[in-house]
Amino acid sequence: MRGKTLGGAYYDGQASKLFVMQDTPDCNAVDIVDTIKDQVRPTLILTSSRLEEYVTDALIWNEDGSENKLEVRPGGEFSFQLAKTKLISIIMQFKQSERTSTASVIPGSLYAFHGSVDIDESAQRDAQIQLLNLVDLESKESVGCAGAVISFLSRHGIVHRSNRDGRSTMAISVGAFTLSLQIFEDESHPSMHSSIRGRKEGLSLYGLLNQTKTSQGRYLLKQWLLRPSLNMTTIHERHQTVDCFARTENQSTIDQLAAALSHIKNIPKVLQTMSRKAAINDWQAILEFVYCCVKILNVSQEIFVGVAPIIQEMQRHFAVEELMNMGTYINDVLDFDESVIEGRCVVKRNVDEELDSMRNNYHGLDVFLSEIAKEISVTIPSDFTSTINVIYFPQLGYLITVPRNPEWKTEEDYQLEGLTVQFSTESIVYYKNATMRELDEHLGDIHGLIVDREIDILQALQERIIENSQLLVTCSDLCAELDVLVSLARVARLHNYRCPTMVEGTILKIMNGRHPLQELVVDSFVTNSTQIGGMGPNGTSGPTVVTGADTGSRSSETGDGHVENRVTILTGPNSSGKSVYLKQVALITVMAHVGSFVPADSAVVGITDKILTRLQTRETVSSIQSAFMTDLQQVALATRMSTSRSLVVLDEFGKGTTSTDGAGLFCGVIEHFARLNEEDRPRVLATTHFHELFENNLMDLSLPISLYTMEVYQQPDCMEATFLFRVVPGKTPSSLGPACAAMASMPTHIVQRGVYLSQLFRRYENVVPHLTAHEKEMESLYERLVEMLLRMDLEKEHALDFWDKDKGMATTADDEGEVLQTRSVKAEKGSNAAAASAKTPSGVDDSSNSSGGASNINLGKRRYDDGSALEEGEGDEIPAASEATGVMETEPDNAMREALHKLLELAAEIGRKEREEQN
Repeated sequence: MRGKTLGGAYYDGQASKLFVMQDTPDCNAVDIVDTIKDQVRPTLILTSSRLEEYVTDALIWNEDGSENKLEVRPGGEFSFQLAKTKLISIIMQFKQSERTSTASVIPGSLYAFHGSVDIDESAQRDAQIQLLNLVDLESKESVGCAGAVISFLSRHGIVHRSNRDGRSTMAISVGAFTLSLQIFEDESHPSMHSSIRGRKEGLSLYGLLNQTKTSQGRYLLKQWLLRPSLNMTTIHERHQTVDCFARTENQSTIDQLAAALSHIKNIPKVLQTMSRKAAINDWQAILEFVYCCVKILNVSQEIFVGVAPIIQEMQRHFAVEELMNMGTYINDVLDFDESVIEGRCVVKRNVDEELDSMRNNYHGLDVFLSEIAKEISVTIPSDFTSTINVIYFPQLGYLITVPRNPEWKTEEDYQLEGLTVQFSTESIVYYKNATMRELDEHLGDIHGLIVDREIDILQALQERIIENSQLLVTCSDLCAELDVLVSLARVARLHNYRCPTMVEGTILKIMNGRHPLQELVVDSFVTNSTQIGGMGPNGTSGPTVVTGADTGSRSSETGDGHVENRVTILTGPNSSGKSVYLKQVALITVMAHVGSFVPADSAVVGITDKILTRLQTRETVSSIQSAFMTDLQQVALATRMSTSRSLVVLDEFGKGTTSTDGAGLFCGVIEHFARLNEEDRPRVLATTHFHELFENNLMDLSLPISLYTMEVYQQPDCMEATFLFRVVPGKTPSSLGPACAAMASMPTHIVQRGVYLSQLFRRYENVVPHLTAHEKEMESLYERLVEMLLRMDLEKEHALDFWDKDKGMATTADDEGEVLQTRSVKAEKGSNAAAASAKTPSGVDDSSNSSGGASNINLGKRRYDDGSALEEGEGDEIPAASEATGVMETEPDNAMREALHKLLELAAEIGRKEREEQN
């Protein structure tokens, strides 16, 4: 990175290719780094020691909190001139290796090659020209990164050739994009032993489309989904092939192709291994591959209807005769059955006369050595005649063996006349004599000679295969592409997908589209149409499910009916299907660019260079950013990187902050896109619950903005609603949150209160004057209670005790005004003591508090616990008594007694109404 210009390059070990980016000037480095990490998914990141610290941090940490493996290298390794020299050296050495029948380039030898004094200047010029066709040398930062990658490969001896896929691809905000749209979905495997990483593909677009048979096919499909093509020719050829393969007449042929593909191994990886040391499994994989290629080419001739460009491509590049010769050569040379037994590559008989002669000698050694042993037995002491033996050890040669005598303790005891001791074990002593040395000289290490000869033969075979490695890699790439296209055709046929029409314009028109994943998990799926930009039926824009309604927005329509509305706002209640609809549109766009058919009756899709989304926020405790800050970064990236061919998808942007700030930010973003020039305005599809934007005319609807909503059926005076999941023109005045709450079994009184208050909030009215009837009644009671308390002299009297002068009874109330106890009190003149015999009155209605709380007491008619009733007026003239002693200190006047009694009745009434409301 130099200034604000960011460059990059990466090496794909599975494909054995080096990919070089174009420099990105004046960019937000963190955004670009995050996108590259999500798309490439590196296992190791090399970075310069001169890189800014904040960019290095972005390289280390992922959005989910995981950490990447980072290696900081000296800044000199990222030099442009040094990288250019390395790339030229690779091209020159590769050309030389082709002339010498060695097609692999070992990076460790690059510097020695470049330092050679015998460099052909014309070859160097040719290499420079070829480099210009492969890499954009104006992107100096990226070329320098490529040089650092080559240096790393050189240090680790990885086979490599510089390459670049010249086809342009779509840029997508992969991190949030692939997860929120479920393009990829890893989930824990129920059996950790069934996968090395304990993961499996969940419900995702990749899992839906993946019916591939080869590892190369699976890898290629993933790359297509990560980087959809923008090349019209490429996309058209893929659609044409899928259309051919999906036809009923060709299904038998497609099944045969799939069966042949299932036997193909990862040939680039096999060739990479073979350049070092080939195992018998590698040879078997090559042999099976060449025969499968021939079979695929023969079977493809049986396609009856349609044209498949991939088949035509295979016919041009599959050199059948050369493939057959390679297969025959491998099969004639290698003995696969014997190789499995021996654990090494074994050459068949009748391949090499010298090898066959050595093998005959080797297999006849047992008889020959037995005869030699008989001859030697007559020359040694008779005690050892019957036990002597002659054996052959690879590398040690020929030896005479004699069983060890238990009496032999020292080496002198081992000595036998005419024999020289070589070594001994606990049971056997090994000797050599002149005859053994003669055998060593004439027969030699026969097993080693056989292995050496086989190695020479296998080396010649290996060189023959490596000479044709480019043919094998090309055939492997075509088989992988065929595998993906067969998979897409099978999925299209299974789920009734249709071929989209790709155009260069900015239109996005989908008739009766479906969400490819959602329709798999529901009994029935409601289709919806979409049109952003272009011309709809009868010159109208927007979804074509209904026409003729007034959306409240304007579209700049030309005389030919062309509509420029590329900004669409979708409103609707919660759970009405807005997010599913947004994801459906984005997924159909991706599928069309990949080359797949799409879940719709028809689709016209303009080439889309970027898909920028704000759909799902990934939160993690390891991130210092809030969810709203993450949303802002995603939208900021969309505003900076979008072009007229981009698709921007925003799902309820602004909901992470206060409603006023969120509504303002949403309105600002939408108006920013709508006010852009036609040459710069992207296709925008957004959802929102900020209905105040339309009710209070906060958004300028004179701009080219289309308004649509999700249709809902709700009967008058009915809390619950029926979602129809259809997109229709217009706007929704409410999100029907209360209806969703009622459907979620929220208590009715809470829902009703919420409805009432939300209406006040939308009108910006004060909540206090708009109380319910019950609340107004309670407010009146509270006011009366306060007025009574204000009129009372609380210093003179106790508020909750009454004194009955005639009966000598005291009545006590609780804090809510309920009468709890009536007791008899005898006052003694001049004394502070009183004898109290308590009686508890029974309430007339005690059923409302069966849970154990204070009973609701009817003050109009009270009874004692013994059943006797108070007479009319009893307890109404009870003076206040001390709560601590129950003794009357002074006798209040009649007005005070009446006020206190009314206060107690009012408090009891308030308590009853509050409990009734709670129940």
